Amino acid sequence: MKSTLDYRDGHLCVLNESEPAANNSHGPLGTLREWYSVREATEGEVAMLVGRPVNGIERDEGLYADEEGNPYQLSEQGRTQPPAVEMTPAANDPERAENKGESGTDGQALAEKMAYGRSEHSGQMR
Repeated sequence: MKSTLDYRDGHLCVLNESEPAANNSHGPLGTLREWYSVREATEGEVAMLVGRPVNGIERDEGLYADEEGNPYQLSEQGRTQPPAVEMTPAANDPERAENKGESGTDGQALAEKMAYGRSEHSGQMR
């Protein structure tokens, strides 16, 4: 899983990106992207932070740190649910790639299916 700082919908967020294991013979489903809110912020306020890699220090407490050791705690600690989830289709899957730009279709349904197996507290796969 790759975690970075990002800006979305007026919030500084931790963006977790993962490639779920394929559950069929068609290979990987794509990339699951989940945004977890840290705090409200303006885009200008966090522009220098966006894209910075972060590591989960205490994921049960929702605590992350960047490469410089600056801490970032999710708004509701370990109980924070992602307000935004996207599934980016695998590049080698033309059928799913056709639906990539369609809001609320294949990508969102796949993201919901993948999120189903996640623990409510840690955001980790069960």
